[in-house]
Amino acid sequence: MCSVSKLQFKPDILLKFNSKIQKELPLNDRDYSFTIEEDLSIRQRFQYHAKTLFRHFGMKDIARFDFILDKAYYLLEANACPIPGNSFSWEWQEKYGLKKEQIVALYLCAFHYGQVASGKISRLPVSLINSLPQIIISQIDHPSAIDTCPECSGPTNNCTNPHLYSMNDRISSETEVHNFLNAITRLVKPKYILETGTHKGSSTIAFVEGLRQNGFGSMTTLEIDEDLAKRAKMLLAEYPIEVLNQSSLIFKPNEKIDILFLDSKRDIRRQEFLHYRPHLNNRALVIWHDSSYREQNHSVYDTVEELYKGGEIDRILFSTPRGLTLSMLRET
Repeated sequence: MCSVSKLQFKPDILLKFNSKIQKELPLNDRDYSFTIEEDLSIRQRFQYHAKTLFRHFGMKDIARFDFILDKAYYLLEANACPIPGNSFSWEWQEKYGLKKEQIVALYLCAFHYGQVASGKISRLPVSLINSLPQIIISQIDHPSAIDTCPECSGPTNNCTNPHLYSMNDRISSETEVHNFLNAITRLVKPKYILETGTHKGSSTIAFVEGLRQNGFGSMTTLEIDEDLAKRAKMLLAEYPIEVLNQSSLIFKPNEKIDILFLDSKRDIRRQEFLHYRPHLNNRALVIWHDSSYREQNHSVYDTVEELYKGGEIDRILFSTPRGLTLSMLRET
């Protein structure tokens, strides 16, 4: 997101400098004041130039660009680590009530979203992120995943170009799938989500970040491996989630499920679906990962097809490398 701060010099000032001496004076004693650029076309041009420079120089997170405008734009300098003062945040202070001491939280917030997009917990207090004005949060261009590698699954009839996708590790869902899970959580506003197969928590993070952004809802994730469950419980401690080291075929939820994400061992997905079917809301979403047909393992694909042809569910198979199926109970 871009904050456009304008320097308005006093009419009797001939030489317009923002010198070190000027910066050390109180605001009212300086030769200029900070104002907001109201001309939308100028604002849009500055934002366009700033984002272009970010892309060109491969920058991320935070930077400040100084320009002079006189029928053209000239880049004076780019400060990769700007001082969190008025020149960087005046517009946000004036329009949205951002306090200067919250600028540090804004830096950390950008880091937080970069980590979350990569299926990783930032380990920052959630209360710190939530302390920023919501209107500021809503303007942040949430970054794409970082430090990923190309998807290594082989091509299938469902997805012939898996190399166009990315992954955080060999087992976790595709990072594009994480983006989808976060978006679907914010779209349908679930009260309760159940996930089978936590592993390192990449998909889990996508769901609970969506719940945090919604401002309500809870989640349970089930992991049969004790060490993985302990790690996930520690990392997700500040989120509205229960991490259980328990078999998915034993656990019974205390409330109706709005989203059921099946991502545990592939050969028990049918059993999981039948086990949790009585606990699904009428309009619940059942999301199946690993549902592409593969010669070496097509149990999830077969299960979904049998349930569909048997009239139990409606389904859509997305053309992702490992396959993602979105399904609902068929209305009778």
